[in-house]
Amino acid sequence: MAFKKPFHWSTLHNAPMEYAIFFNGDIAYHIGPTEEQSHGCIRLTPEGAKAHYEWLEPGDIVEVVP
Repeated sequence: MAFKKPFHWSTLHNAPMEYAIFFNGDIAYHIGPTEEQSHGCIRLTPEGAKAHYEWLEPGDIVEVVP
């Protein structure tokens, strides 16, 4: 994991990214509608995003498995 921000504004998609945890360049975990397709990020419920945000630290290794 590269870095995290409690609130990030995506200029690319003109959208908020709360509890954003960035990895692999510009891909992130963040709060978002889990029932809709994303632009590449991993959308989480508010509770899930907050838990991930509090648990992960810069330098931690994350693995996304489909």
